[in-house]
Amino acid sequence: MNMGTAASEAHEDPAIRAFLTLIESDIRAGKNLIGIRDELAKSMLATLQNHHQLNQDIEGDVAI
Repeated sequence: MNMGTAASEAHEDPAIRAFLTLIESDIRAGKNLIGIRDELAKSMLATLQNHHQLNQDIEGDVAI
């Protein structure tokens, strides 16, 4: 079994391709877009600033 081939085929799913094309067309047209919550935006920005910590082991409880 060639794992590289299986992974490549997974990315060629026509349903996913159609969905991403739909999203792209909405973004280009400025349709069906909403803002993200401030909490999410702040969390994303904080993650960018702490990118060096992404390879560390997770300790303690994690809220998902």
